[in-house]
Amino acid sequence: MMKKFITCLIFLIMLFGAIFGLYYYLFLYNNCHVPIKYSVDNVDSRFKITKNEVAEITLMAGTNWNARTSDNLFVYDENSNLKINLVYDRRQEEVDKMNNDVKTLTNSRTTIDNFAQEYDALLTSYVQDLSAYNQEVDDWSSKGGAPPDVYARLQKEKADIESRRVILIDMARTLNLQTQTFNNNLDSLKNEVDKRKNIIVTQGLYDSTSNSITIYTFGNEDELKLVLMHELGHSLGLGHAQNMTSIMFELLDQQDLKNPTLTSEDIALLQNQCHLNYRSFPILDRLIKRFEFDTPSHHYSFSQNQ
Repeated sequence: MMKKFITCLIFLIMLFGAIFGLYYYLFLYNNCHVPIKYSVDNVDSRFKITKNEVAEITLMAGTNWNARTSDNLFVYDENSNLKINLVYDRRQEEVDKMNNDVKTLTNSRTTIDNFAQEYDALLTSYVQDLSAYNQEVDDWSSKGGAPPDVYARLQKEKADIESRRVILIDMARTLNLQTQTFNNNLDSLKNEVDKRKNIIVTQGLYDSTSNSITIYTFGNEDELKLVLMHELGHSLGLGHAQNMTSIMFELLDQQDLKNPTLTSEDIALLQNQCHLNYRSFPILDRLIKRFEFDTPSHHYSFSQNQ
C-alpha cells in the first residue's frame, strides 16, 4: 500500500513539474530579455546630423516596435548597455556623393528651366516687335516711303531688333548646350545608380558580442529610422524575414519609409523568438490558479491589426 502511495506521489510530483515547466515556458519565460534598454553613443559629425536628432529618430524606431505590444520591448536609457553608433566610411561617402549629384542636377534643371522661360519670353517679344516693324515698313513702302524722322526711327528699331536676334541665337545655343550637358550628367547618374542596384551594402550591424548597433550609411532620416528598427529587431534575436515589405527583410526594398510598421511576418518572428506564440489552455489555467506563485509574469500580447 505504501509503495503504491509513494509511486502515485512521485507520479503527481512529476506531472505537476511537467505542467509547471510547460506553463513557465509558455507564460513566464522571457527569452528576449525585454525590455531592452538602448541609447545613442557616438555620431560622426560628417553625417551632418546631431546626436540629439539621432536620439529622437532612435526613440521613434523603438516606439514603433512597442506600438505592437502591450508592454515595452525597448526603452531609451542613457545608462543602457546597448549602444548605437554612427560610423562614417566610404559607404556613406558614396551616398553623400550621389545625393550631391542629385542636388546639382536638380539645381541645373531649375537653372535650365528658368533660362528657357526667359528665352521664351524674349523670343515672344522679339517676334511681336519684328512683326510690328515689318508691318510699319510695308505701310510706308506702299505710300512711297517714310518721312526722314520716321525713317531714322525705323532704322534704329531695325538695328535693335537685329541685336536682339543675335542675342536670342546665342541664348538658344547656350540652352541647347546646357540641356545636352544635363542629359549627359543624368545618364551618368542613372548608370551609377544601376551599378549600385546589384551591390549589397551593409547599412547597419548588430554585434551581440559588444552589444552594440553600428550604422554605416543611410540616405535620409526616414531610411535611418527603418535601418534602426531592423537592427533593434536583431538585438531581440530575430532573424531575417522573407517578405520584402517586412522590417526584418535583409534589404531596404518595399518597406514603407514614411510609416514603417511591423508586418504579420515580423510579428510571427517576434512571437516565435520571444516565446509569445501560445494559446490559452483553460484546464491548465484552472490548475495553476490553485497555487500561489511569487514569480513575476512577463506575458506579452500582440495586436494583429495591420
